[in-house]
Amino acid sequence: MGFNKILIIKLGAIGDLLMATPAVRALKKAYPTAHISLLVGKSSKMAVSGNPHIDEFIECDDYIIYKGTLLQKLKYILSLILKIKRKKYDVVFVFHRDWRFNLFAFLCGIPERVGFDRNGEGRFLTKKVRISGVKHNIDHYLDVVNAFGVQDDGKNMEFTINREAEIAVDKILEAWDLKEDDIKVGILAGGASNIKSKMLIKRWPLEYYVELTKKMVSGGYKVILLGANSDKPGSKVILKSLSDNIFDLTGKTTLEETAAVMKKCKVIVTHDSGPMHLASAVGRPVVSIFGPTDPREYYPLNRNSHYFWNVGNIDCAPCYSEGEFPDCKDPRCINAVSVEEVYNKMLEILKHLE
Repeated sequence: MGFNKILIIKLGAIGDLLMATPAVRALKKAYPTAHISLLVGKSSKMAVSGNPHIDEFIECDDYIIYKGTLLQKLKYILSLILKIKRKKYDVVFVFHRDWRFNLFAFLCGIPERVGFDRNGEGRFLTKKVRISGVKHNIDHYLDVVNAFGVQDDGKNMEFTINREAEIAVDKILEAWDLKEDDIKVGILAGGASNIKSKMLIKRWPLEYYVELTKKMVSGGYKVILLGANSDKPGSKVILKSLSDNIFDLTGKTTLEETAAVMKKCKVIVTHDSGPMHLASAVGRPVVSIFGPTDPREYYPLNRNSHYFWNVGNIDCAPCYSEGEFPDCKDPRCINAVSVEEVYNKMLEILKHLE
């Protein structure tokens, strides 16, 4: 059966959107003439704004959806329902596990509704995908489109960098006198927060990043600090104890420019966060650090990447469940990953890339 109009519902966050891109690509390959729309939150739309497989973006105010009053939410969601109803979609793929998104798709009057049936919450769907066992989120999203008869088209995530971003980054590196053959390493000590929630428990301790950066600089590597405006305090702490061979771009680049900088780096070091997925999407080796989340659901799948998850004797990890973390005062799981082993793995990857 052919479908002319397809809607995908995935508001965010950045990492989740990137992990959904293999499923989006598979959909477009299966239905090349169909008009594919994405309902996406404006806070994370930039993660997919250049995606060639999406024909239309329906941008929504995710701040109202997640943080508004009950009345604000109801009024806004009703207006979205009416807007989507007028577009008369043939099928919708719901890439959220929360049953409320399934209800939203039902109220939009879309005849075919495909999505997750978490704990029996798929009653508003016409095709249900049960969630069982530990599986990478990329595979979960592919399961949703597979349920509709769509074949996989690989698991590589996609992020498009425009030429303007590449030129801007070339100018920055030139101003810093960074050469093409300099071994550049990207450090992202922040992140792990979005419009819905702050998940600071996922961050590797800042003092570990300070120690790691010192070792990198001492080894002659050019370290580039990356992150959003909100990550500036952490970068300042790292910069305090160093002067040479460290370059700070925290809060100074767009997401596309950040991705372009990542492509110039030999390796990226960070914890479970949106930037981790961005680095993987542009094909960079990533050394990633996990603690409260299960890396088997999120780790970078690209070549030469490696994750640490030292929780063998920590019974409470992973503690992340259904979008929530406990109030943990002693994050032993993330602290269990040492600076020495991260540094040694980075050296191993760099040697392999020679």
